[in-house]
Amino acid sequence: MATEIKLPALSPSMTDGTVAHWHKQAGDSVVIGEPLVDIETAKTVLEMESPVSGTIEALLVTVGDEVNVGTGIVRLAGAGDEARPAIDTEGAAPAKMAEKTVATESRPRSADIKAQNEQRLRISPRARKLLRAEGMAVDGIVGSGPGGRIVERDVQQQLAKSASKSVVPVEVELPGSTLVPHTRTRRYIADRLQQAKQHIPHFYLYIDCEVDDLVAFRARLNSEPGRLPEQRLSLNDFVIRALALALRDMPELNGLWEEAGIRHFECVDLAVAVATPDGLLTPILKNVARKGLMEISREMRELAARARAGELQPEEYAGGGFTLSNLGMYGVRSFSPIINPPQIGILAVGAMARQPVVRGDALEIASVMSVTLSVDHRAVDGAEAARFLATIRRYLEEPRAMLL
Repeated sequence: MATEIKLPALSPSMTDGTVAHWHKQAGDSVVIGEPLVDIETAKTVLEMESPVSGTIEALLVTVGDEVNVGTGIVRLAGAGDEARPAIDTEGAAPAKMAEKTVATESRPRSADIKAQNEQRLRISPRARKLLRAEGMAVDGIVGSGPGGRIVERDVQQQLAKSASKSVVPVEVELPGSTLVPHTRTRRYIADRLQQAKQHIPHFYLYIDCEVDDLVAFRARLNSEPGRLPEQRLSLNDFVIRALALALRDMPELNGLWEEAGIRHFECVDLAVAVATPDGLLTPILKNVARKGLMEISREMRELAARARAGELQPEEYAGGGFTLSNLGMYGVRSFSPIINPPQIGILAVGAMARQPVVRGDALEIASVMSVTLSVDHRAVDGAEAARFLATIRRYLEEPRAMLL
């Protein structure tokens, strides 16, 4: 007898994924726990292990296909071993895979019924989202995915057809150009940014911080006897610490916007933007307000390296109550960042520069760093945001306060 293996939720927030690589092919034998397929999500590639032992009878999806959680992806012959439990994002007891299929609860939940209806329609989540955004009906769209499932490209093609009926096409040759298809990560980032700018009422506050004391303090710490090169503190480490302490002092900025209210967090889990070859990722520094500068520096280096290598696990980039984005190392003086929904704020840090400042009646030269706060006006008022920004400046201008 053959057993159809379905794609489980490999992370709590996973609803679909793209087949990146098959470790096995039709005719190969596989044992329980052996790598079976790599699934690309929006932010990482996750390895799925075989939940049973047997011989692969057929691969039901191919590399590049978008697959919903719960969709059959491979059929095994002679699969007699009990399957490993799949991740249950609803928090219910995991189901076990029997010889023929996956056992379900005797009383289907409303979420199960909804999932079954969506599966019968065979529309990928990205396709459904695009349909809703464009106000389109599914009628007339032919699916090109596995089993005739409608995927995002099918909706895009239908949109292009509709547009061509009202616009006279113009043949334009673009010699010397190359079309680079969007990666899954790039499409995810684009959707999130568009959603943020369309639905979040941003407002921005700017402030300059005089950081001569911070520069000198950092230099003294880095010159301590016995300090290794990899233990040197960066300015960004101090910025992370200052922001974390400000969020600890003003927890009303450490939260998420939800339709029912604003969710505030007791711990400061800070998302830090990292540039990678596939786009911007935001690994999470957990409970960072309770960590010292050395621990922050070490964890940040490790997370950034693994983000650029595409090795982050879902729990390392999911969550966070606030985001930090620093472009100072690129010479950018200031910028206005887009909030990462459903968070209610993000801090942008620019390059430090020597420039004239007025102190009393005298003109002096100081090291100045510009920071910009973007906040969701639905959740934060102007005066509250100004106090928060002033708190950050106090820590940056009085670095010894970060050690208390």
